[in-house]
Amino acid sequence: MIGIMTPASFVILFYFAVLSGQDWTTWIPYLFSGIQQAILLTLCIYFEFIHKRIFGEKKTDEELEGEKKKLTQPIDSMRDVKL
Repeated sequence: MIGIMTPASFVILFYFAVLSGQDWTTWIPYLFSGIQQAILLTLCIYFEFIHKRIFGEKKTDEELEGEKKKLTQPIDSMRDVKL
């Protein structure tokens, strides 16, 4: 969604500033919001890249279920122990 909103804010900025000749007070909020959205989009892409680099690809449901079974095995075996 933000990938669509970021370029659109610059298109609106261009329209207000250049084509319609509006005063700077009309288009300056679109400039700042476009810059903030571009920074946010860049950070999202960067952290998604870093996450894949550190943790690898996303795991499937079957892989997650297998890991869950491995983690609960010691708990299930402790239930059989009588004190």
